[in-house]
Amino acid sequence: MKYLILFATLIISVNAYSLPYVTTTLENVRVTKSGTGYLYLTSNLSTSSCPTPNTLNFDLNTDAGKSILSVSLTAISTNKVVYIEAFDACEISLIQIPKN
Repeated sequence: MKYLILFATLIISVNAYSLPYVTTTLENVRVTKSGTGYLYLTSNLSTSSCPTPNTLNFDLNTDAGKSILSVSLTAISTNKVVYIEAFDACEISLIQIPKN
């Protein structure tokens, strides 16, 4: 029984960290009146069920969404590479500008 629990825990923990990811530059950012932001990537996500694997969205009605927009605009204006992770719903869960 304890091996079954160990196996189940291992499977759950592996799946928790298997988010689609990409290291890329950003092509464009778009913001709609409803508060949804869209990032257009120059590369596709590693694995994704998104209809367009090079477009991700985020919610600007949250503090996290405003931070994503800030990092995105900085990356676009400086032509920096970004590392992005996304949920399967094509929503950004992490964006960062790695050190060189």
